[in-house]
Amino acid sequence: MILISLPLIALAILVAYLLAKWQNHLAASLDNSANELSRSLAETASGPRTAAARPIHWKAAMISTVRYLAFGLVLPLAAIHLWLATAHEGLGGALRKIRSHLARAFAPQSVLIYIAGFLIFGVAPYFLLFRTTQTKHAWIELFLLVGRLAVVFALTLLGG
Repeated sequence: MILISLPLIALAILVAYLLAKWQNHLAASLDNSANELSRSLAETASGPRTAAARPIHWKAAMISTVRYLAFGLVLPLAAIHLWLATAHEGLGGALRKIRSHLARAFAPQSVLIYIAGFLIFGVAPYFLLFRTTQTKHAWIELFLLVGRLAVVFALTLLGG
C-alpha cells in the first residue's frame, strides 16, 4: 500500500508547491492592483461617498477550486481505487492495469458514490456537531449533545 501511495504523495506535494507558487505570484499582482484601486478611489473622493462592492478575484477563486478538486476529489479517488486494486491483485497487477483503474476511479458512478459518501459521512457529522438546538433545560441539552456525539462517532466509524 505504501509503494502504490508514493507516486500520489509526490504528486500531492508537487501540486501543493505549484499552487503555492501561483498564489504567491497572484498575491503580488493583487497588491499592485489594490494600490492602484485605492489611488483611483482617493482621486475620485470629491463625489458622494458610497461603499463600493469589492470585486471578485477570479484567479484566486480558481486557485481555491483547483486546490479543493485536487486534494478533495482527484487524489483521494485515485488513492482509493489504487489501494483496492493493490489489495485484490497485488502490487504488480495494480501497476500493470493502472490506466484502467484510474479510468474506473473517475467514472461518473465512482465520483457520485464518493460525493454521496462525503455528504453523509463528512458534512452530516459537521452539522450535527456545530448546529446546536437551544432548550431551556440543561439536562435535555446535555442529552441532545450526547446523542449528537454518538451519531457523529457512529457515522465516523461507518464511513471510515
